[in-house]
Order: sequence, then C-alpha cells, then structure tokens
Amino acid sequence: MMSKQRRALIGAVVAEFYAGIDGVGYLIIQYSNRFNVAAALVPVALLVAIGVGSTTLLKWLHRRLTPWAEQAGA
Repeated sequence: MMSKQRRALIGAVVAEFYAGIDGVGYLIIQYSNRFNVAAALVPVALLVAIGVGSTTLLKWLHRRLTPWAEQAGA
C-alpha cells in the first residue's frame, strides 16, 4: 500500500509537469523532448534526492518529537 506522503509527493511532481512553466518538471520535459537523456537525468536525480532526504528528515523528526508513538507500537 502506498503511503499518503508518497502519493502527495507524486501528485506534486505530476502537477508541476503539467502546470509549471519553469522548474524541475519543466526541465525534465524539455530535455526529454530534445532527447537529451543525460541532461534529463540530473533533475530526476534531484527529485529523488529531495524525496529521500525529506522522507528521512521527517521520520527523524517524528521519532525525535513523538517518542511515545514508537513505544505504543512495540
């Protein structure tokens, strides 16, 4: 099952692809339309890094700020 956070991140990226006139999604589409795969992978890697980094940060903050939530699950 996909978590709400993942669905929100995917939704934000897809929305930017269709509505953005500049930004990471726009760059990916422009490079892809020009068949410049190497350049298109840079913004994709940036999105992956932001996604993994923000997920890791939020999990850490959750553990740090709500220690009782982990104890209740054990």
